[in-house]
Amino acid sequence: GLGNSYGGDNPKATGGAVHVNGLGQDANNWQLDGVSNNESFFSIISVNPSLDAIQEFKVTTNNYSAEFGRAGGANVQAQIKSGTNEIHGGIFEFLRNDKLDANSFFNNLSGTSRTPYKQNQFGGFVGGPIIKNKTFFFVDTELLRTRESDTGIITIPTPLERQGIFTEPGQPTIYDPTTHLPFPNNTIPAARMDPAAAKIMALFPDPNIPGAGLANNFNGISNVAHDRQTFDVRVDQNFRESDQFFARYSYLETTLDTPPYLGNTL
Repeated sequence: GLGNSYGGDNPKATGGAVHVNGLGQDANNWQLDGVSNNESFFSIISVNPSLDAIQEFKVTTNNYSAEFGRAGGANVQAQIKSGTNEIHGGIFEFLRNDKLDANSFFNNLSGTSRTPYKQNQFGGFVGGPIIKNKTFFFVDTELLRTRESDTGIITIPTPLERQGIFTEPGQPTIYDPTTHLPFPNNTIPAARMDPAAAKIMALFPDPNIPGAGLANNFNGISNVAHDRQTFDVRVDQNFRESDQFFARYSYLETTLDTPPYLGNTL
């Protein structure tokens, strides 16, 4: 069976995990122009060309020939386009932003308004002759720019807890580790507070979800930045009808910056 599952993260991830024959995504074999396209550490796809650069692809899930014996999942073979005797090209852009989105379930739950989201996926391609009937070129590029204010509901200490006062409803009994007796009024004396711990506690913001109590009391924002850029350059040479040669260079760079919900102070 062929299935596709996406990391619940995280819509910022670069793609989905493809599971075939009940195996993990690292059990697939990816090939590009007949060459292994498997990332060496995680055994997942390495170079992910723009869709406009793909001439064709084939997916085999069983009865592989011996040349595809590496994996028990899917064997995916893709081929980059070649240039022709005529120049062909195109450009594209896919736009998405918060003006087109509804608010999320958890934002509505915590009373938070819709957060900013901007995504631009754009690029282009061109191919044509260098020497008619002999030498051809094809070039493509694609860039992704995503900026998103992601929200997450987490639990942080209340202002009283940060002072060592545990008198709010639902608080456990706090014991003195030296006497094994409860602290009076369930409060840790200020003189017993570690100075380093007090400085860390002072960095926490106050809970911002009204009525949440001790748990799930803070709706944090992480300003996520996701950038990806890729390009391919291919040159084909026809020496004669039955003697052909091509060379291709592919490049992929991706960065994903996901700051913590409490910022970089903690």
